[in-house]
Amino acid sequence: MGGGMGWRWFAVVATLLWLVASALPLHGFGSAPGPRTQMSGAQVVISEVRTRGASGVLDEFVEIYNRSDTAVDISGWQLWFSDGSGQFTSAAIVADNTILPPRHHFLFRGTEYDDAVAPDEVFTDDLTDDGGVALVLPDSTTMVDGVAFSANATGGEGTP
Repeated sequence: MGGGMGWRWFAVVATLLWLVASALPLHGFGSAPGPRTQMSGAQVVISEVRTRGASGVLDEFVEIYNRSDTAVDISGWQLWFSDGSGQFTSAAIVADNTILPPRHHFLFRGTEYDDAVAPDEVFTDDLTDDGGVALVLPDSTTMVDGVAFSANATGGEGTP
């Protein structure tokens, strides 16, 4: 499989995972630090995730998307990572006065990210292959959206 085909395949799989995840309830909100509730009907969703690229473990990104017809103020929103044991780490905080226009993307990237698309925010933590990612409101307790890469990752999708 060539480099271009591998990337397209990943994008298709990530999109399918997002579609399934958005229809499933959350689990794992026990005593681990991290978000405690999920926002229902969120306008902004995690649309793509890459845990590593050709340049190494920090050649990663998380893209969010405003799927509504209304601009959303995402100032202070947080990107959190969880590891395979369910422990959360705050990875990035969106700058003040950041408005995500309708039907637009916002890109968080790791320090080794080397793709052509310019990022909006940078994170320095590693997005582990067996963990997950959560988009959290400034209150640090409400999760807008989340994706888990393993059954033990906190804040991701559960089983119906």
